[in-house]
Amino acid sequence: MQPLLAAIIMIVCIVLFFTEKVPILMVPLIGALLSGLTGLIPFSDVFADFASNTAILMISMSIVGAAMFQTGLAQKVAGVVTRIGGGSERSIILIAVLSSTVLSGIFNGTSTFVTLCPIITAMCVANKVPVSRVYFALSYGVIFGSLLTLIGSSMGPISSGVLEEAGYEPLGFFEPAMLGAPFAICGVIYLLTIGRKFLPDTNAMPEKMVGGKEAQNATPAKLKISAVVLIAIILTMVLQPENLPFFIIAAVGAVVLVLTGCLNTKQFLDAIPWQTIYILGGMSAVGNAIENSGAGEIFANAVVSVFGSFSSPIILLAVVYLTTTILTQFLSNSTSAIIMAPIALLISQAVGTSAEPFVIAAYAGSISSFCTPIATNVLTFIYEPGQYKWRH
Repeated sequence: MQPLLAAIIMIVCIVLFFTEKVPILMVPLIGALLSGLTGLIPFSDVFADFASNTAILMISMSIVGAAMFQTGLAQKVAGVVTRIGGGSERSIILIAVLSSTVLSGIFNGTSTFVTLCPIITAMCVANKVPVSRVYFALSYGVIFGSLLTLIGSSMGPISSGVLEEAGYEPLGFFEPAMLGAPFAICGVIYLLTIGRKFLPDTNAMPEKMVGGKEAQNATPAKLKISAVVLIAIILTMVLQPENLPFFIIAAVGAVVLVLTGCLNTKQFLDAIPWQTIYILGGMSAVGNAIENSGAGEIFANAVVSVFGSFSSPIILLAVVYLTTTILTQFLSNSTSAIIMAPIALLISQAVGTSAEPFVIAAYAGSISSFCTPIATNVLTFIYEPGQYKWRH
């Protein structure tokens, strides 16, 4: 009964998102409340993800991004990049997708996105390029780069851990790149050619993302402070001393920027992407309900059982990849990987073939989160400032 309830709640949320019959902000709240009232998750967990580590990271880095814009740092960097790479739409899309692809293989994907976003936004504003078309390219670049290294996303360590616990060799640091590099190259080429024709122009204004069009706190001292804080955040995230969490690093940087006057109180509050936090928090609760009820695993097992009679490893690999890809459009990437990686391992053992390709197929499927605003954090983040609809 519980798996059915969880599936119904997820479907109701998806229908409400698509039809927009109720305000978008209400849909995650409805989903979270239904998950609690039906007993799928404890009441204490209904709103827990509204202040999750991911939400704090997103809020903090949004504040950092707003400070970059308000002190003129984003515009300054954007001006340099524009002079080097050009200011046409094609050039900005190329810069956005290449920089996000490369950096997200090294840093956390969310951190990469919100660090680059003010710079890319400033380039769009200066050159009158629609931000909604470029945000998609920036987001997809983060997704492409997540499969370049083992630390490009949380799904890498999860998949490697499944192999290691089963007695296999863990994945190497650059091993995902064997699949991820061709994936990224093809994705970048597609975005710059055929895919560019389908990038939407929603006439969105970027004020909400960056806190205003003009740099209101642009003094040489504050520009230097914001630059130093940004560099300190990036270096600390790379080194991660004492395994200091990313959200703590970002939060410290945000506090320093406000205390030094790089942002005033109003700009601080305006920088917080409230709609993004609502969607992330509410739909995370629904995702937890799906996971706790076993609905996701039932779906995965049902799909696999239909194709289980096939002995061809290629067909089964495709089944694992496509099943995980479908799941990750409606669950978090990590939840999809947690559900499917062990199933992929069992399938490989059943057909007597190497486990690694099957686990990597599940890993790649969990990364392939292109279709819905709740598929991955970066798409959730651009949903509000880009003024997108679900059909985009």
